[in-house]
Amino acid sequence: MRQGRPGVRGWEIAAFAVSFALAACVGLALLWAGPATYREIASERDGRSELLRPDRPGERTDISTEGLTLLHEGWLAYVTGRTGTQPAQGEPWFTEDERRHMSDVRTVFVAAQVLAAGAAAALAVLARRAARRGQLPRLARAGAVAAALGVGAIGAVAAVAFDAAFLLFHEVVFPQGNFLFPPGSNLLVIYPEPYWYGVTLRIAVSFLALAALVALAGHLALRRTRAR
Repeated sequence: MRQGRPGVRGWEIAAFAVSFALAACVGLALLWAGPATYREIASERDGRSELLRPDRPGERTDISTEGLTLLHEGWLAYVTGRTGTQPAQGEPWFTEDERRHMSDVRTVFVAAQVLAAGAAAALAVLARRAARRGQLPRLARAGAVAAALGVGAIGAVAAVAFDAAFLLFHEVVFPQGNFLFPPGSNLLVIYPEPYWYGVTLRIAVSFLALAALVALAGHLALRRTRAR
């Protein structure tokens, strides 16, 4: 069954939208997870944070924004698979439970990157099929709009109920339940809620902008084809 104008099938639009959303969101997550973003968000605090001293129970020590950024940079390399070992600079700060959680985070990140690569390959196949029929602009426009609507709806829910959405996400990707830590734990100090909210907002806004550009490019290409 064809949907909309001749040559564009409903399953192709759905497959394009899902593949585009997955590939783009994972790529943007990796982009916005970088140290520059972390430093920008961390600098919005009062300048310094306090971490618990594992060697001195109950005692805390100050750490600067640059210190936090260095910790993040080391852990980012680990969870994204760029290095196979956990960073040495995390040794004095994270408990064994926190380290096990970061190992699970690595598993999720690596799996997401594999899925994103598969989604990018699927996009290439879909684009090639549509191009052979002269339907690539139409598919790109419809698929990008569908992806934007889907991601936008998820983003709207997260914006009004971020805590609930954040908890649900963790319950889905970490069914073993090892993502809950007491308030003030070092993992929550290094990665507080404002960090996740800021990164999520950046991913959502940049994705919607990218989808709009793809849809606009497809629309303009269709107008040029009609004009000829």
